[in-house]
Amino acid sequence: WISDRIEEVTEAYLPSGEAHDLADPLVVLERGDVPDRPFPPMHACCGTMDPVIDDTRRLEAFLGTSGIPHQVSYWPGGVHAFHMFVFQRQARACWREILAFTHRHVAGVDDEIRDMPWARPVP
Repeated sequence: WISDRIEEVTEAYLPSGEAHDLADPLVVLERGDVPDRPFPPMHACCGTMDPVIDDTRRLEAFLGTSGIPHQVSYWPGGVHAFHMFVFQRQARACWREILAFTHRHVAGVDDEIRDMPWARPVP
């Protein structure tokens, strides 16, 4: 089902398989184009069952050679957008990681990360 949905979305955005940078935006990074502005710190999380995991691996490879502060994590058994299932312990742990990364990289944030009211704490 997910693979079919990805095909449908691709066709809706890029009819007839048009060659365009938006078809694969990582190509812009991989070919070494110099951006107009510096990249911000980046965080990526991906489930190991996500059909776009290879894109996350490509992004991680670029970030590893770019000098951009980053964190990439892979979550065993996670499907696409697994972190949206906040009733699962793994999703809550992922959100804590995302929030901690953001907290470290946003200037002027001095207070501690608060609990997520919509999910019980991860032990």
